[in-house]
Amino acid sequence: MRPGPTIQAEGGQSGPAGRRHGRSFRRRPLAIRATIARFALVGLSAAFMASCQTTESAFEGPDYSDETRQLERQLMAEATALGAAQGAAGIASSFDRSGVSSLVTMGAGRAARDAMLISAEKRLREQLAKDEAAFYRRHGISADEPD
Repeated sequence: MRPGPTIQAEGGQSGPAGRRHGRSFRRRPLAIRATIARFALVGLSAAFMASCQTTESAFEGPDYSDETRQLERQLMAEATALGAAQGAAGIASSFDRSGVSSLVTMGAGRAARDAMLISAEKRLREQLAKDEAAFYRRHGISADEPD
Protein backbone atom coordinates (compact mmCIF):
# COMPACT_ATOMS: atom_id res chain seq x y z
CA MET A 1 0.00 0.00 0.00
CA ARG A 2 1.40 3.37 -1.01
CA PRO A 3 1.45 6.08 1.61
CA GLY A 4 -0.84 9.04 0.95
CA PRO A 5 0.30 12.61 0.45
CA THR A 6 1.90 14.29 3.41
CA ILE A 7 1.31 17.73 4.84
CA GLN A 8 4.15 19.74 6.28
CA ALA A 9 3.06 21.03 9.67
CA GLU A 10 4.50 23.90 11.65
CA GLY A 11 7.75 22.94 13.25
CA GLY A 12 8.80 20.68 10.38
CA GLN A 13 6.69 17.62 11.32
CA SER A 14 4.93 15.80 8.53
CA GLY A 15 2.11 13.32 8.59
CA PRO A 16 -0.46 11.68 6.35
CA ALA A 17 -3.07 14.01 4.83
CA GLY A 18 -6.56 13.91 6.22
CA ARG A 19 -5.61 13.16 9.80
CA ARG A 20 -7.47 14.63 12.70
CA HIS A 21 -6.48 14.13 16.31
CA GLY A 22 -4.13 11.32 15.38
CA ARG A 23 -6.80 9.23 13.62
CA SER A 24 -7.87 9.15 10.03
CA PHE A 25 -11.44 10.37 9.84
CA ARG A 26 -11.86 8.50 6.57
CA ARG A 27 -11.04 5.16 8.10
CA ARG A 28 -13.15 3.80 10.92
CA PRO A 29 -12.40 0.68 12.90
CA LEU A 30 -14.24 -2.40 11.73
CA ALA A 31 -16.35 -2.63 14.88
CA ILE A 32 -17.74 0.89 14.39
CA ARG A 33 -18.49 0.27 10.72
CA ALA A 34 -20.24 -2.99 11.59
CA THR A 35 -22.34 -1.25 14.25
CA ILE A 36 -23.35 1.49 11.83
CA ALA A 37 -24.25 -1.11 9.21
CA ARG A 38 -26.39 -3.01 11.74
CA PHE A 39 -28.29 0.13 12.75
CA ALA A 40 -28.87 1.00 9.11
CA LEU A 41 -30.09 -2.51 8.34
CA VAL A 42 -32.41 -2.57 11.36
CA GLY A 43 -33.77 0.87 10.46
CA LEU A 44 -34.45 -0.09 6.86
CA SER A 45 -36.03 -3.38 7.93
CA ALA A 46 -38.31 -1.62 10.41
CA ALA A 47 -39.36 0.94 7.82
CA PHE A 48 -40.08 -1.80 5.30
CA MET A 49 -42.10 -3.85 7.78
CA ALA A 50 -44.08 -0.82 8.90
CA SER A 51 -44.98 0.05 5.32
CA CYS A 52 -46.11 -3.50 4.57
CA GLN A 53 -48.42 -3.91 7.53
CA THR A 54 -52.05 -2.97 7.18
CA THR A 55 -54.48 -3.36 10.00
CA GLU A 56 -58.15 -3.95 9.53
CA SER A 57 -60.42 -1.28 10.87
CA ALA A 58 -62.16 -1.93 14.16
CA PHE A 59 -65.02 0.24 12.85
CA GLU A 60 -66.28 -1.73 9.86
CA GLY A 61 -69.92 -1.86 8.92
CA PRO A 62 -72.78 0.56 8.41
CA ASP A 63 -72.94 1.59 12.08
CA TYR A 64 -69.78 3.70 11.73
CA SER A 65 -69.15 6.63 9.42
CA ASP A 66 -66.28 7.18 7.05
CA GLU A 67 -65.09 9.98 9.33
CA THR A 68 -64.67 7.43 12.14
CA ARG A 69 -62.57 5.16 9.95
CA GLN A 70 -60.52 8.16 8.78
CA LEU A 71 -59.94 9.22 12.39
CA GLU A 72 -58.83 5.69 13.21
CA ARG A 73 -56.30 5.73 10.36
CA GLN A 74 -55.05 9.14 11.50
CA LEU A 75 -54.62 7.94 15.08
CA MET A 76 -52.76 4.84 13.89
CA ALA A 77 -50.43 7.02 11.82
CA GLU A 78 -49.79 9.29 14.81
CA ALA A 79 -49.02 6.27 16.99
CA THR A 80 -46.60 4.92 14.38
CA ALA A 81 -44.85 8.28 14.13
CA LEU A 82 -44.53 8.50 17.91
CA GLY A 83 -43.12 4.97 18.05
CA ALA A 84 -40.58 5.78 15.36
CA ALA A 85 -39.54 8.94 17.18
CA GLN A 86 -39.20 7.04 20.44
CA GLY A 87 -37.11 4.38 18.71
CA ALA A 88 -34.80 6.97 17.17
CA ALA A 89 -34.43 8.74 20.51
CA GLY A 90 -33.72 5.42 22.19
CA ILE A 91 -31.00 4.56 19.71
CA ALA A 92 -29.43 7.99 20.14
CA SER A 93 -29.55 7.77 23.94
CA SER A 94 -28.02 4.30 23.90
CA PHE A 95 -24.70 5.84 22.89
CA ASP A 96 -24.51 7.71 26.21
CA ARG A 97 -22.20 5.66 28.39
CA SER A 98 -23.51 7.12 31.65
CA GLY A 99 -27.11 6.04 30.97
CA VAL A 100 -28.58 9.33 32.16
CA SER A 101 -30.01 10.22 28.76
CA SER A 102 -31.84 6.88 28.67
CA LEU A 103 -33.65 7.83 31.87
CA VAL A 104 -34.63 11.21 30.44
CA THR A 105 -35.70 9.69 27.13
CA MET A 106 -37.77 7.05 28.88
CA GLY A 107 -39.63 9.63 30.97
CA ALA A 108 -40.23 11.96 28.04
CA GLY A 109 -41.42 9.08 25.87
CA ARG A 110 -43.85 7.93 28.53
CA ALA A 111 -45.23 11.47 28.93
CA ALA A 112 -45.67 11.83 25.15
CA ARG A 113 -47.40 8.45 24.96
CA ASP A 114 -49.78 9.29 27.80
CA ALA A 115 -50.65 12.67 26.25
CA MET A 116 -51.29 11.01 22.89
CA LEU A 117 -53.54 8.38 24.49
CA ILE A 118 -55.61 11.00 26.30
CA SER A 119 -56.01 13.08 23.14
CA ALA A 120 -56.88 10.05 21.01
CA GLU A 121 -59.44 8.81 23.53
CA LYS A 122 -61.16 12.20 23.62
CA ARG A 123 -61.28 12.57 19.82
CA LEU A 124 -62.52 9.01 19.32
CA ARG A 125 -65.26 9.35 21.95
CA GLU A 126 -66.48 12.57 20.28
CA GLN A 127 -66.59 10.88 16.87
CA LEU A 128 -68.40 7.82 18.24
CA ALA A 129 -70.98 10.12 19.90
CA LYS A 130 -71.61 11.68 16.47
CA ASP A 131 -72.03 8.21 14.94
CA GLU A 132 -74.44 7.21 17.70
CA ALA A 133 -76.53 10.36 17.17
CA ALA A 134 -76.65 9.67 13.42
CA PHE A 135 -77.73 6.08 14.14
CA TYR A 136 -80.56 7.33 16.40
CA ARG A 137 -81.73 9.83 13.76
CA ARG A 138 -81.58 7.24 10.99
CA HIS A 139 -83.77 4.79 12.93
CA GLY A 140 -86.11 7.37 14.49
CA ILE A 141 -85.03 6.67 18.05
CA SER A 142 -85.01 9.38 20.69
CA ALA A 143 -81.82 9.35 22.74
CA ASP A 144 -83.74 9.70 26.02
CA GLU A 145 -86.05 6.69 25.42
CA PRO A 146 -85.33 3.66 27.60
CA ASP A 147 -84.36 0.37 25.93
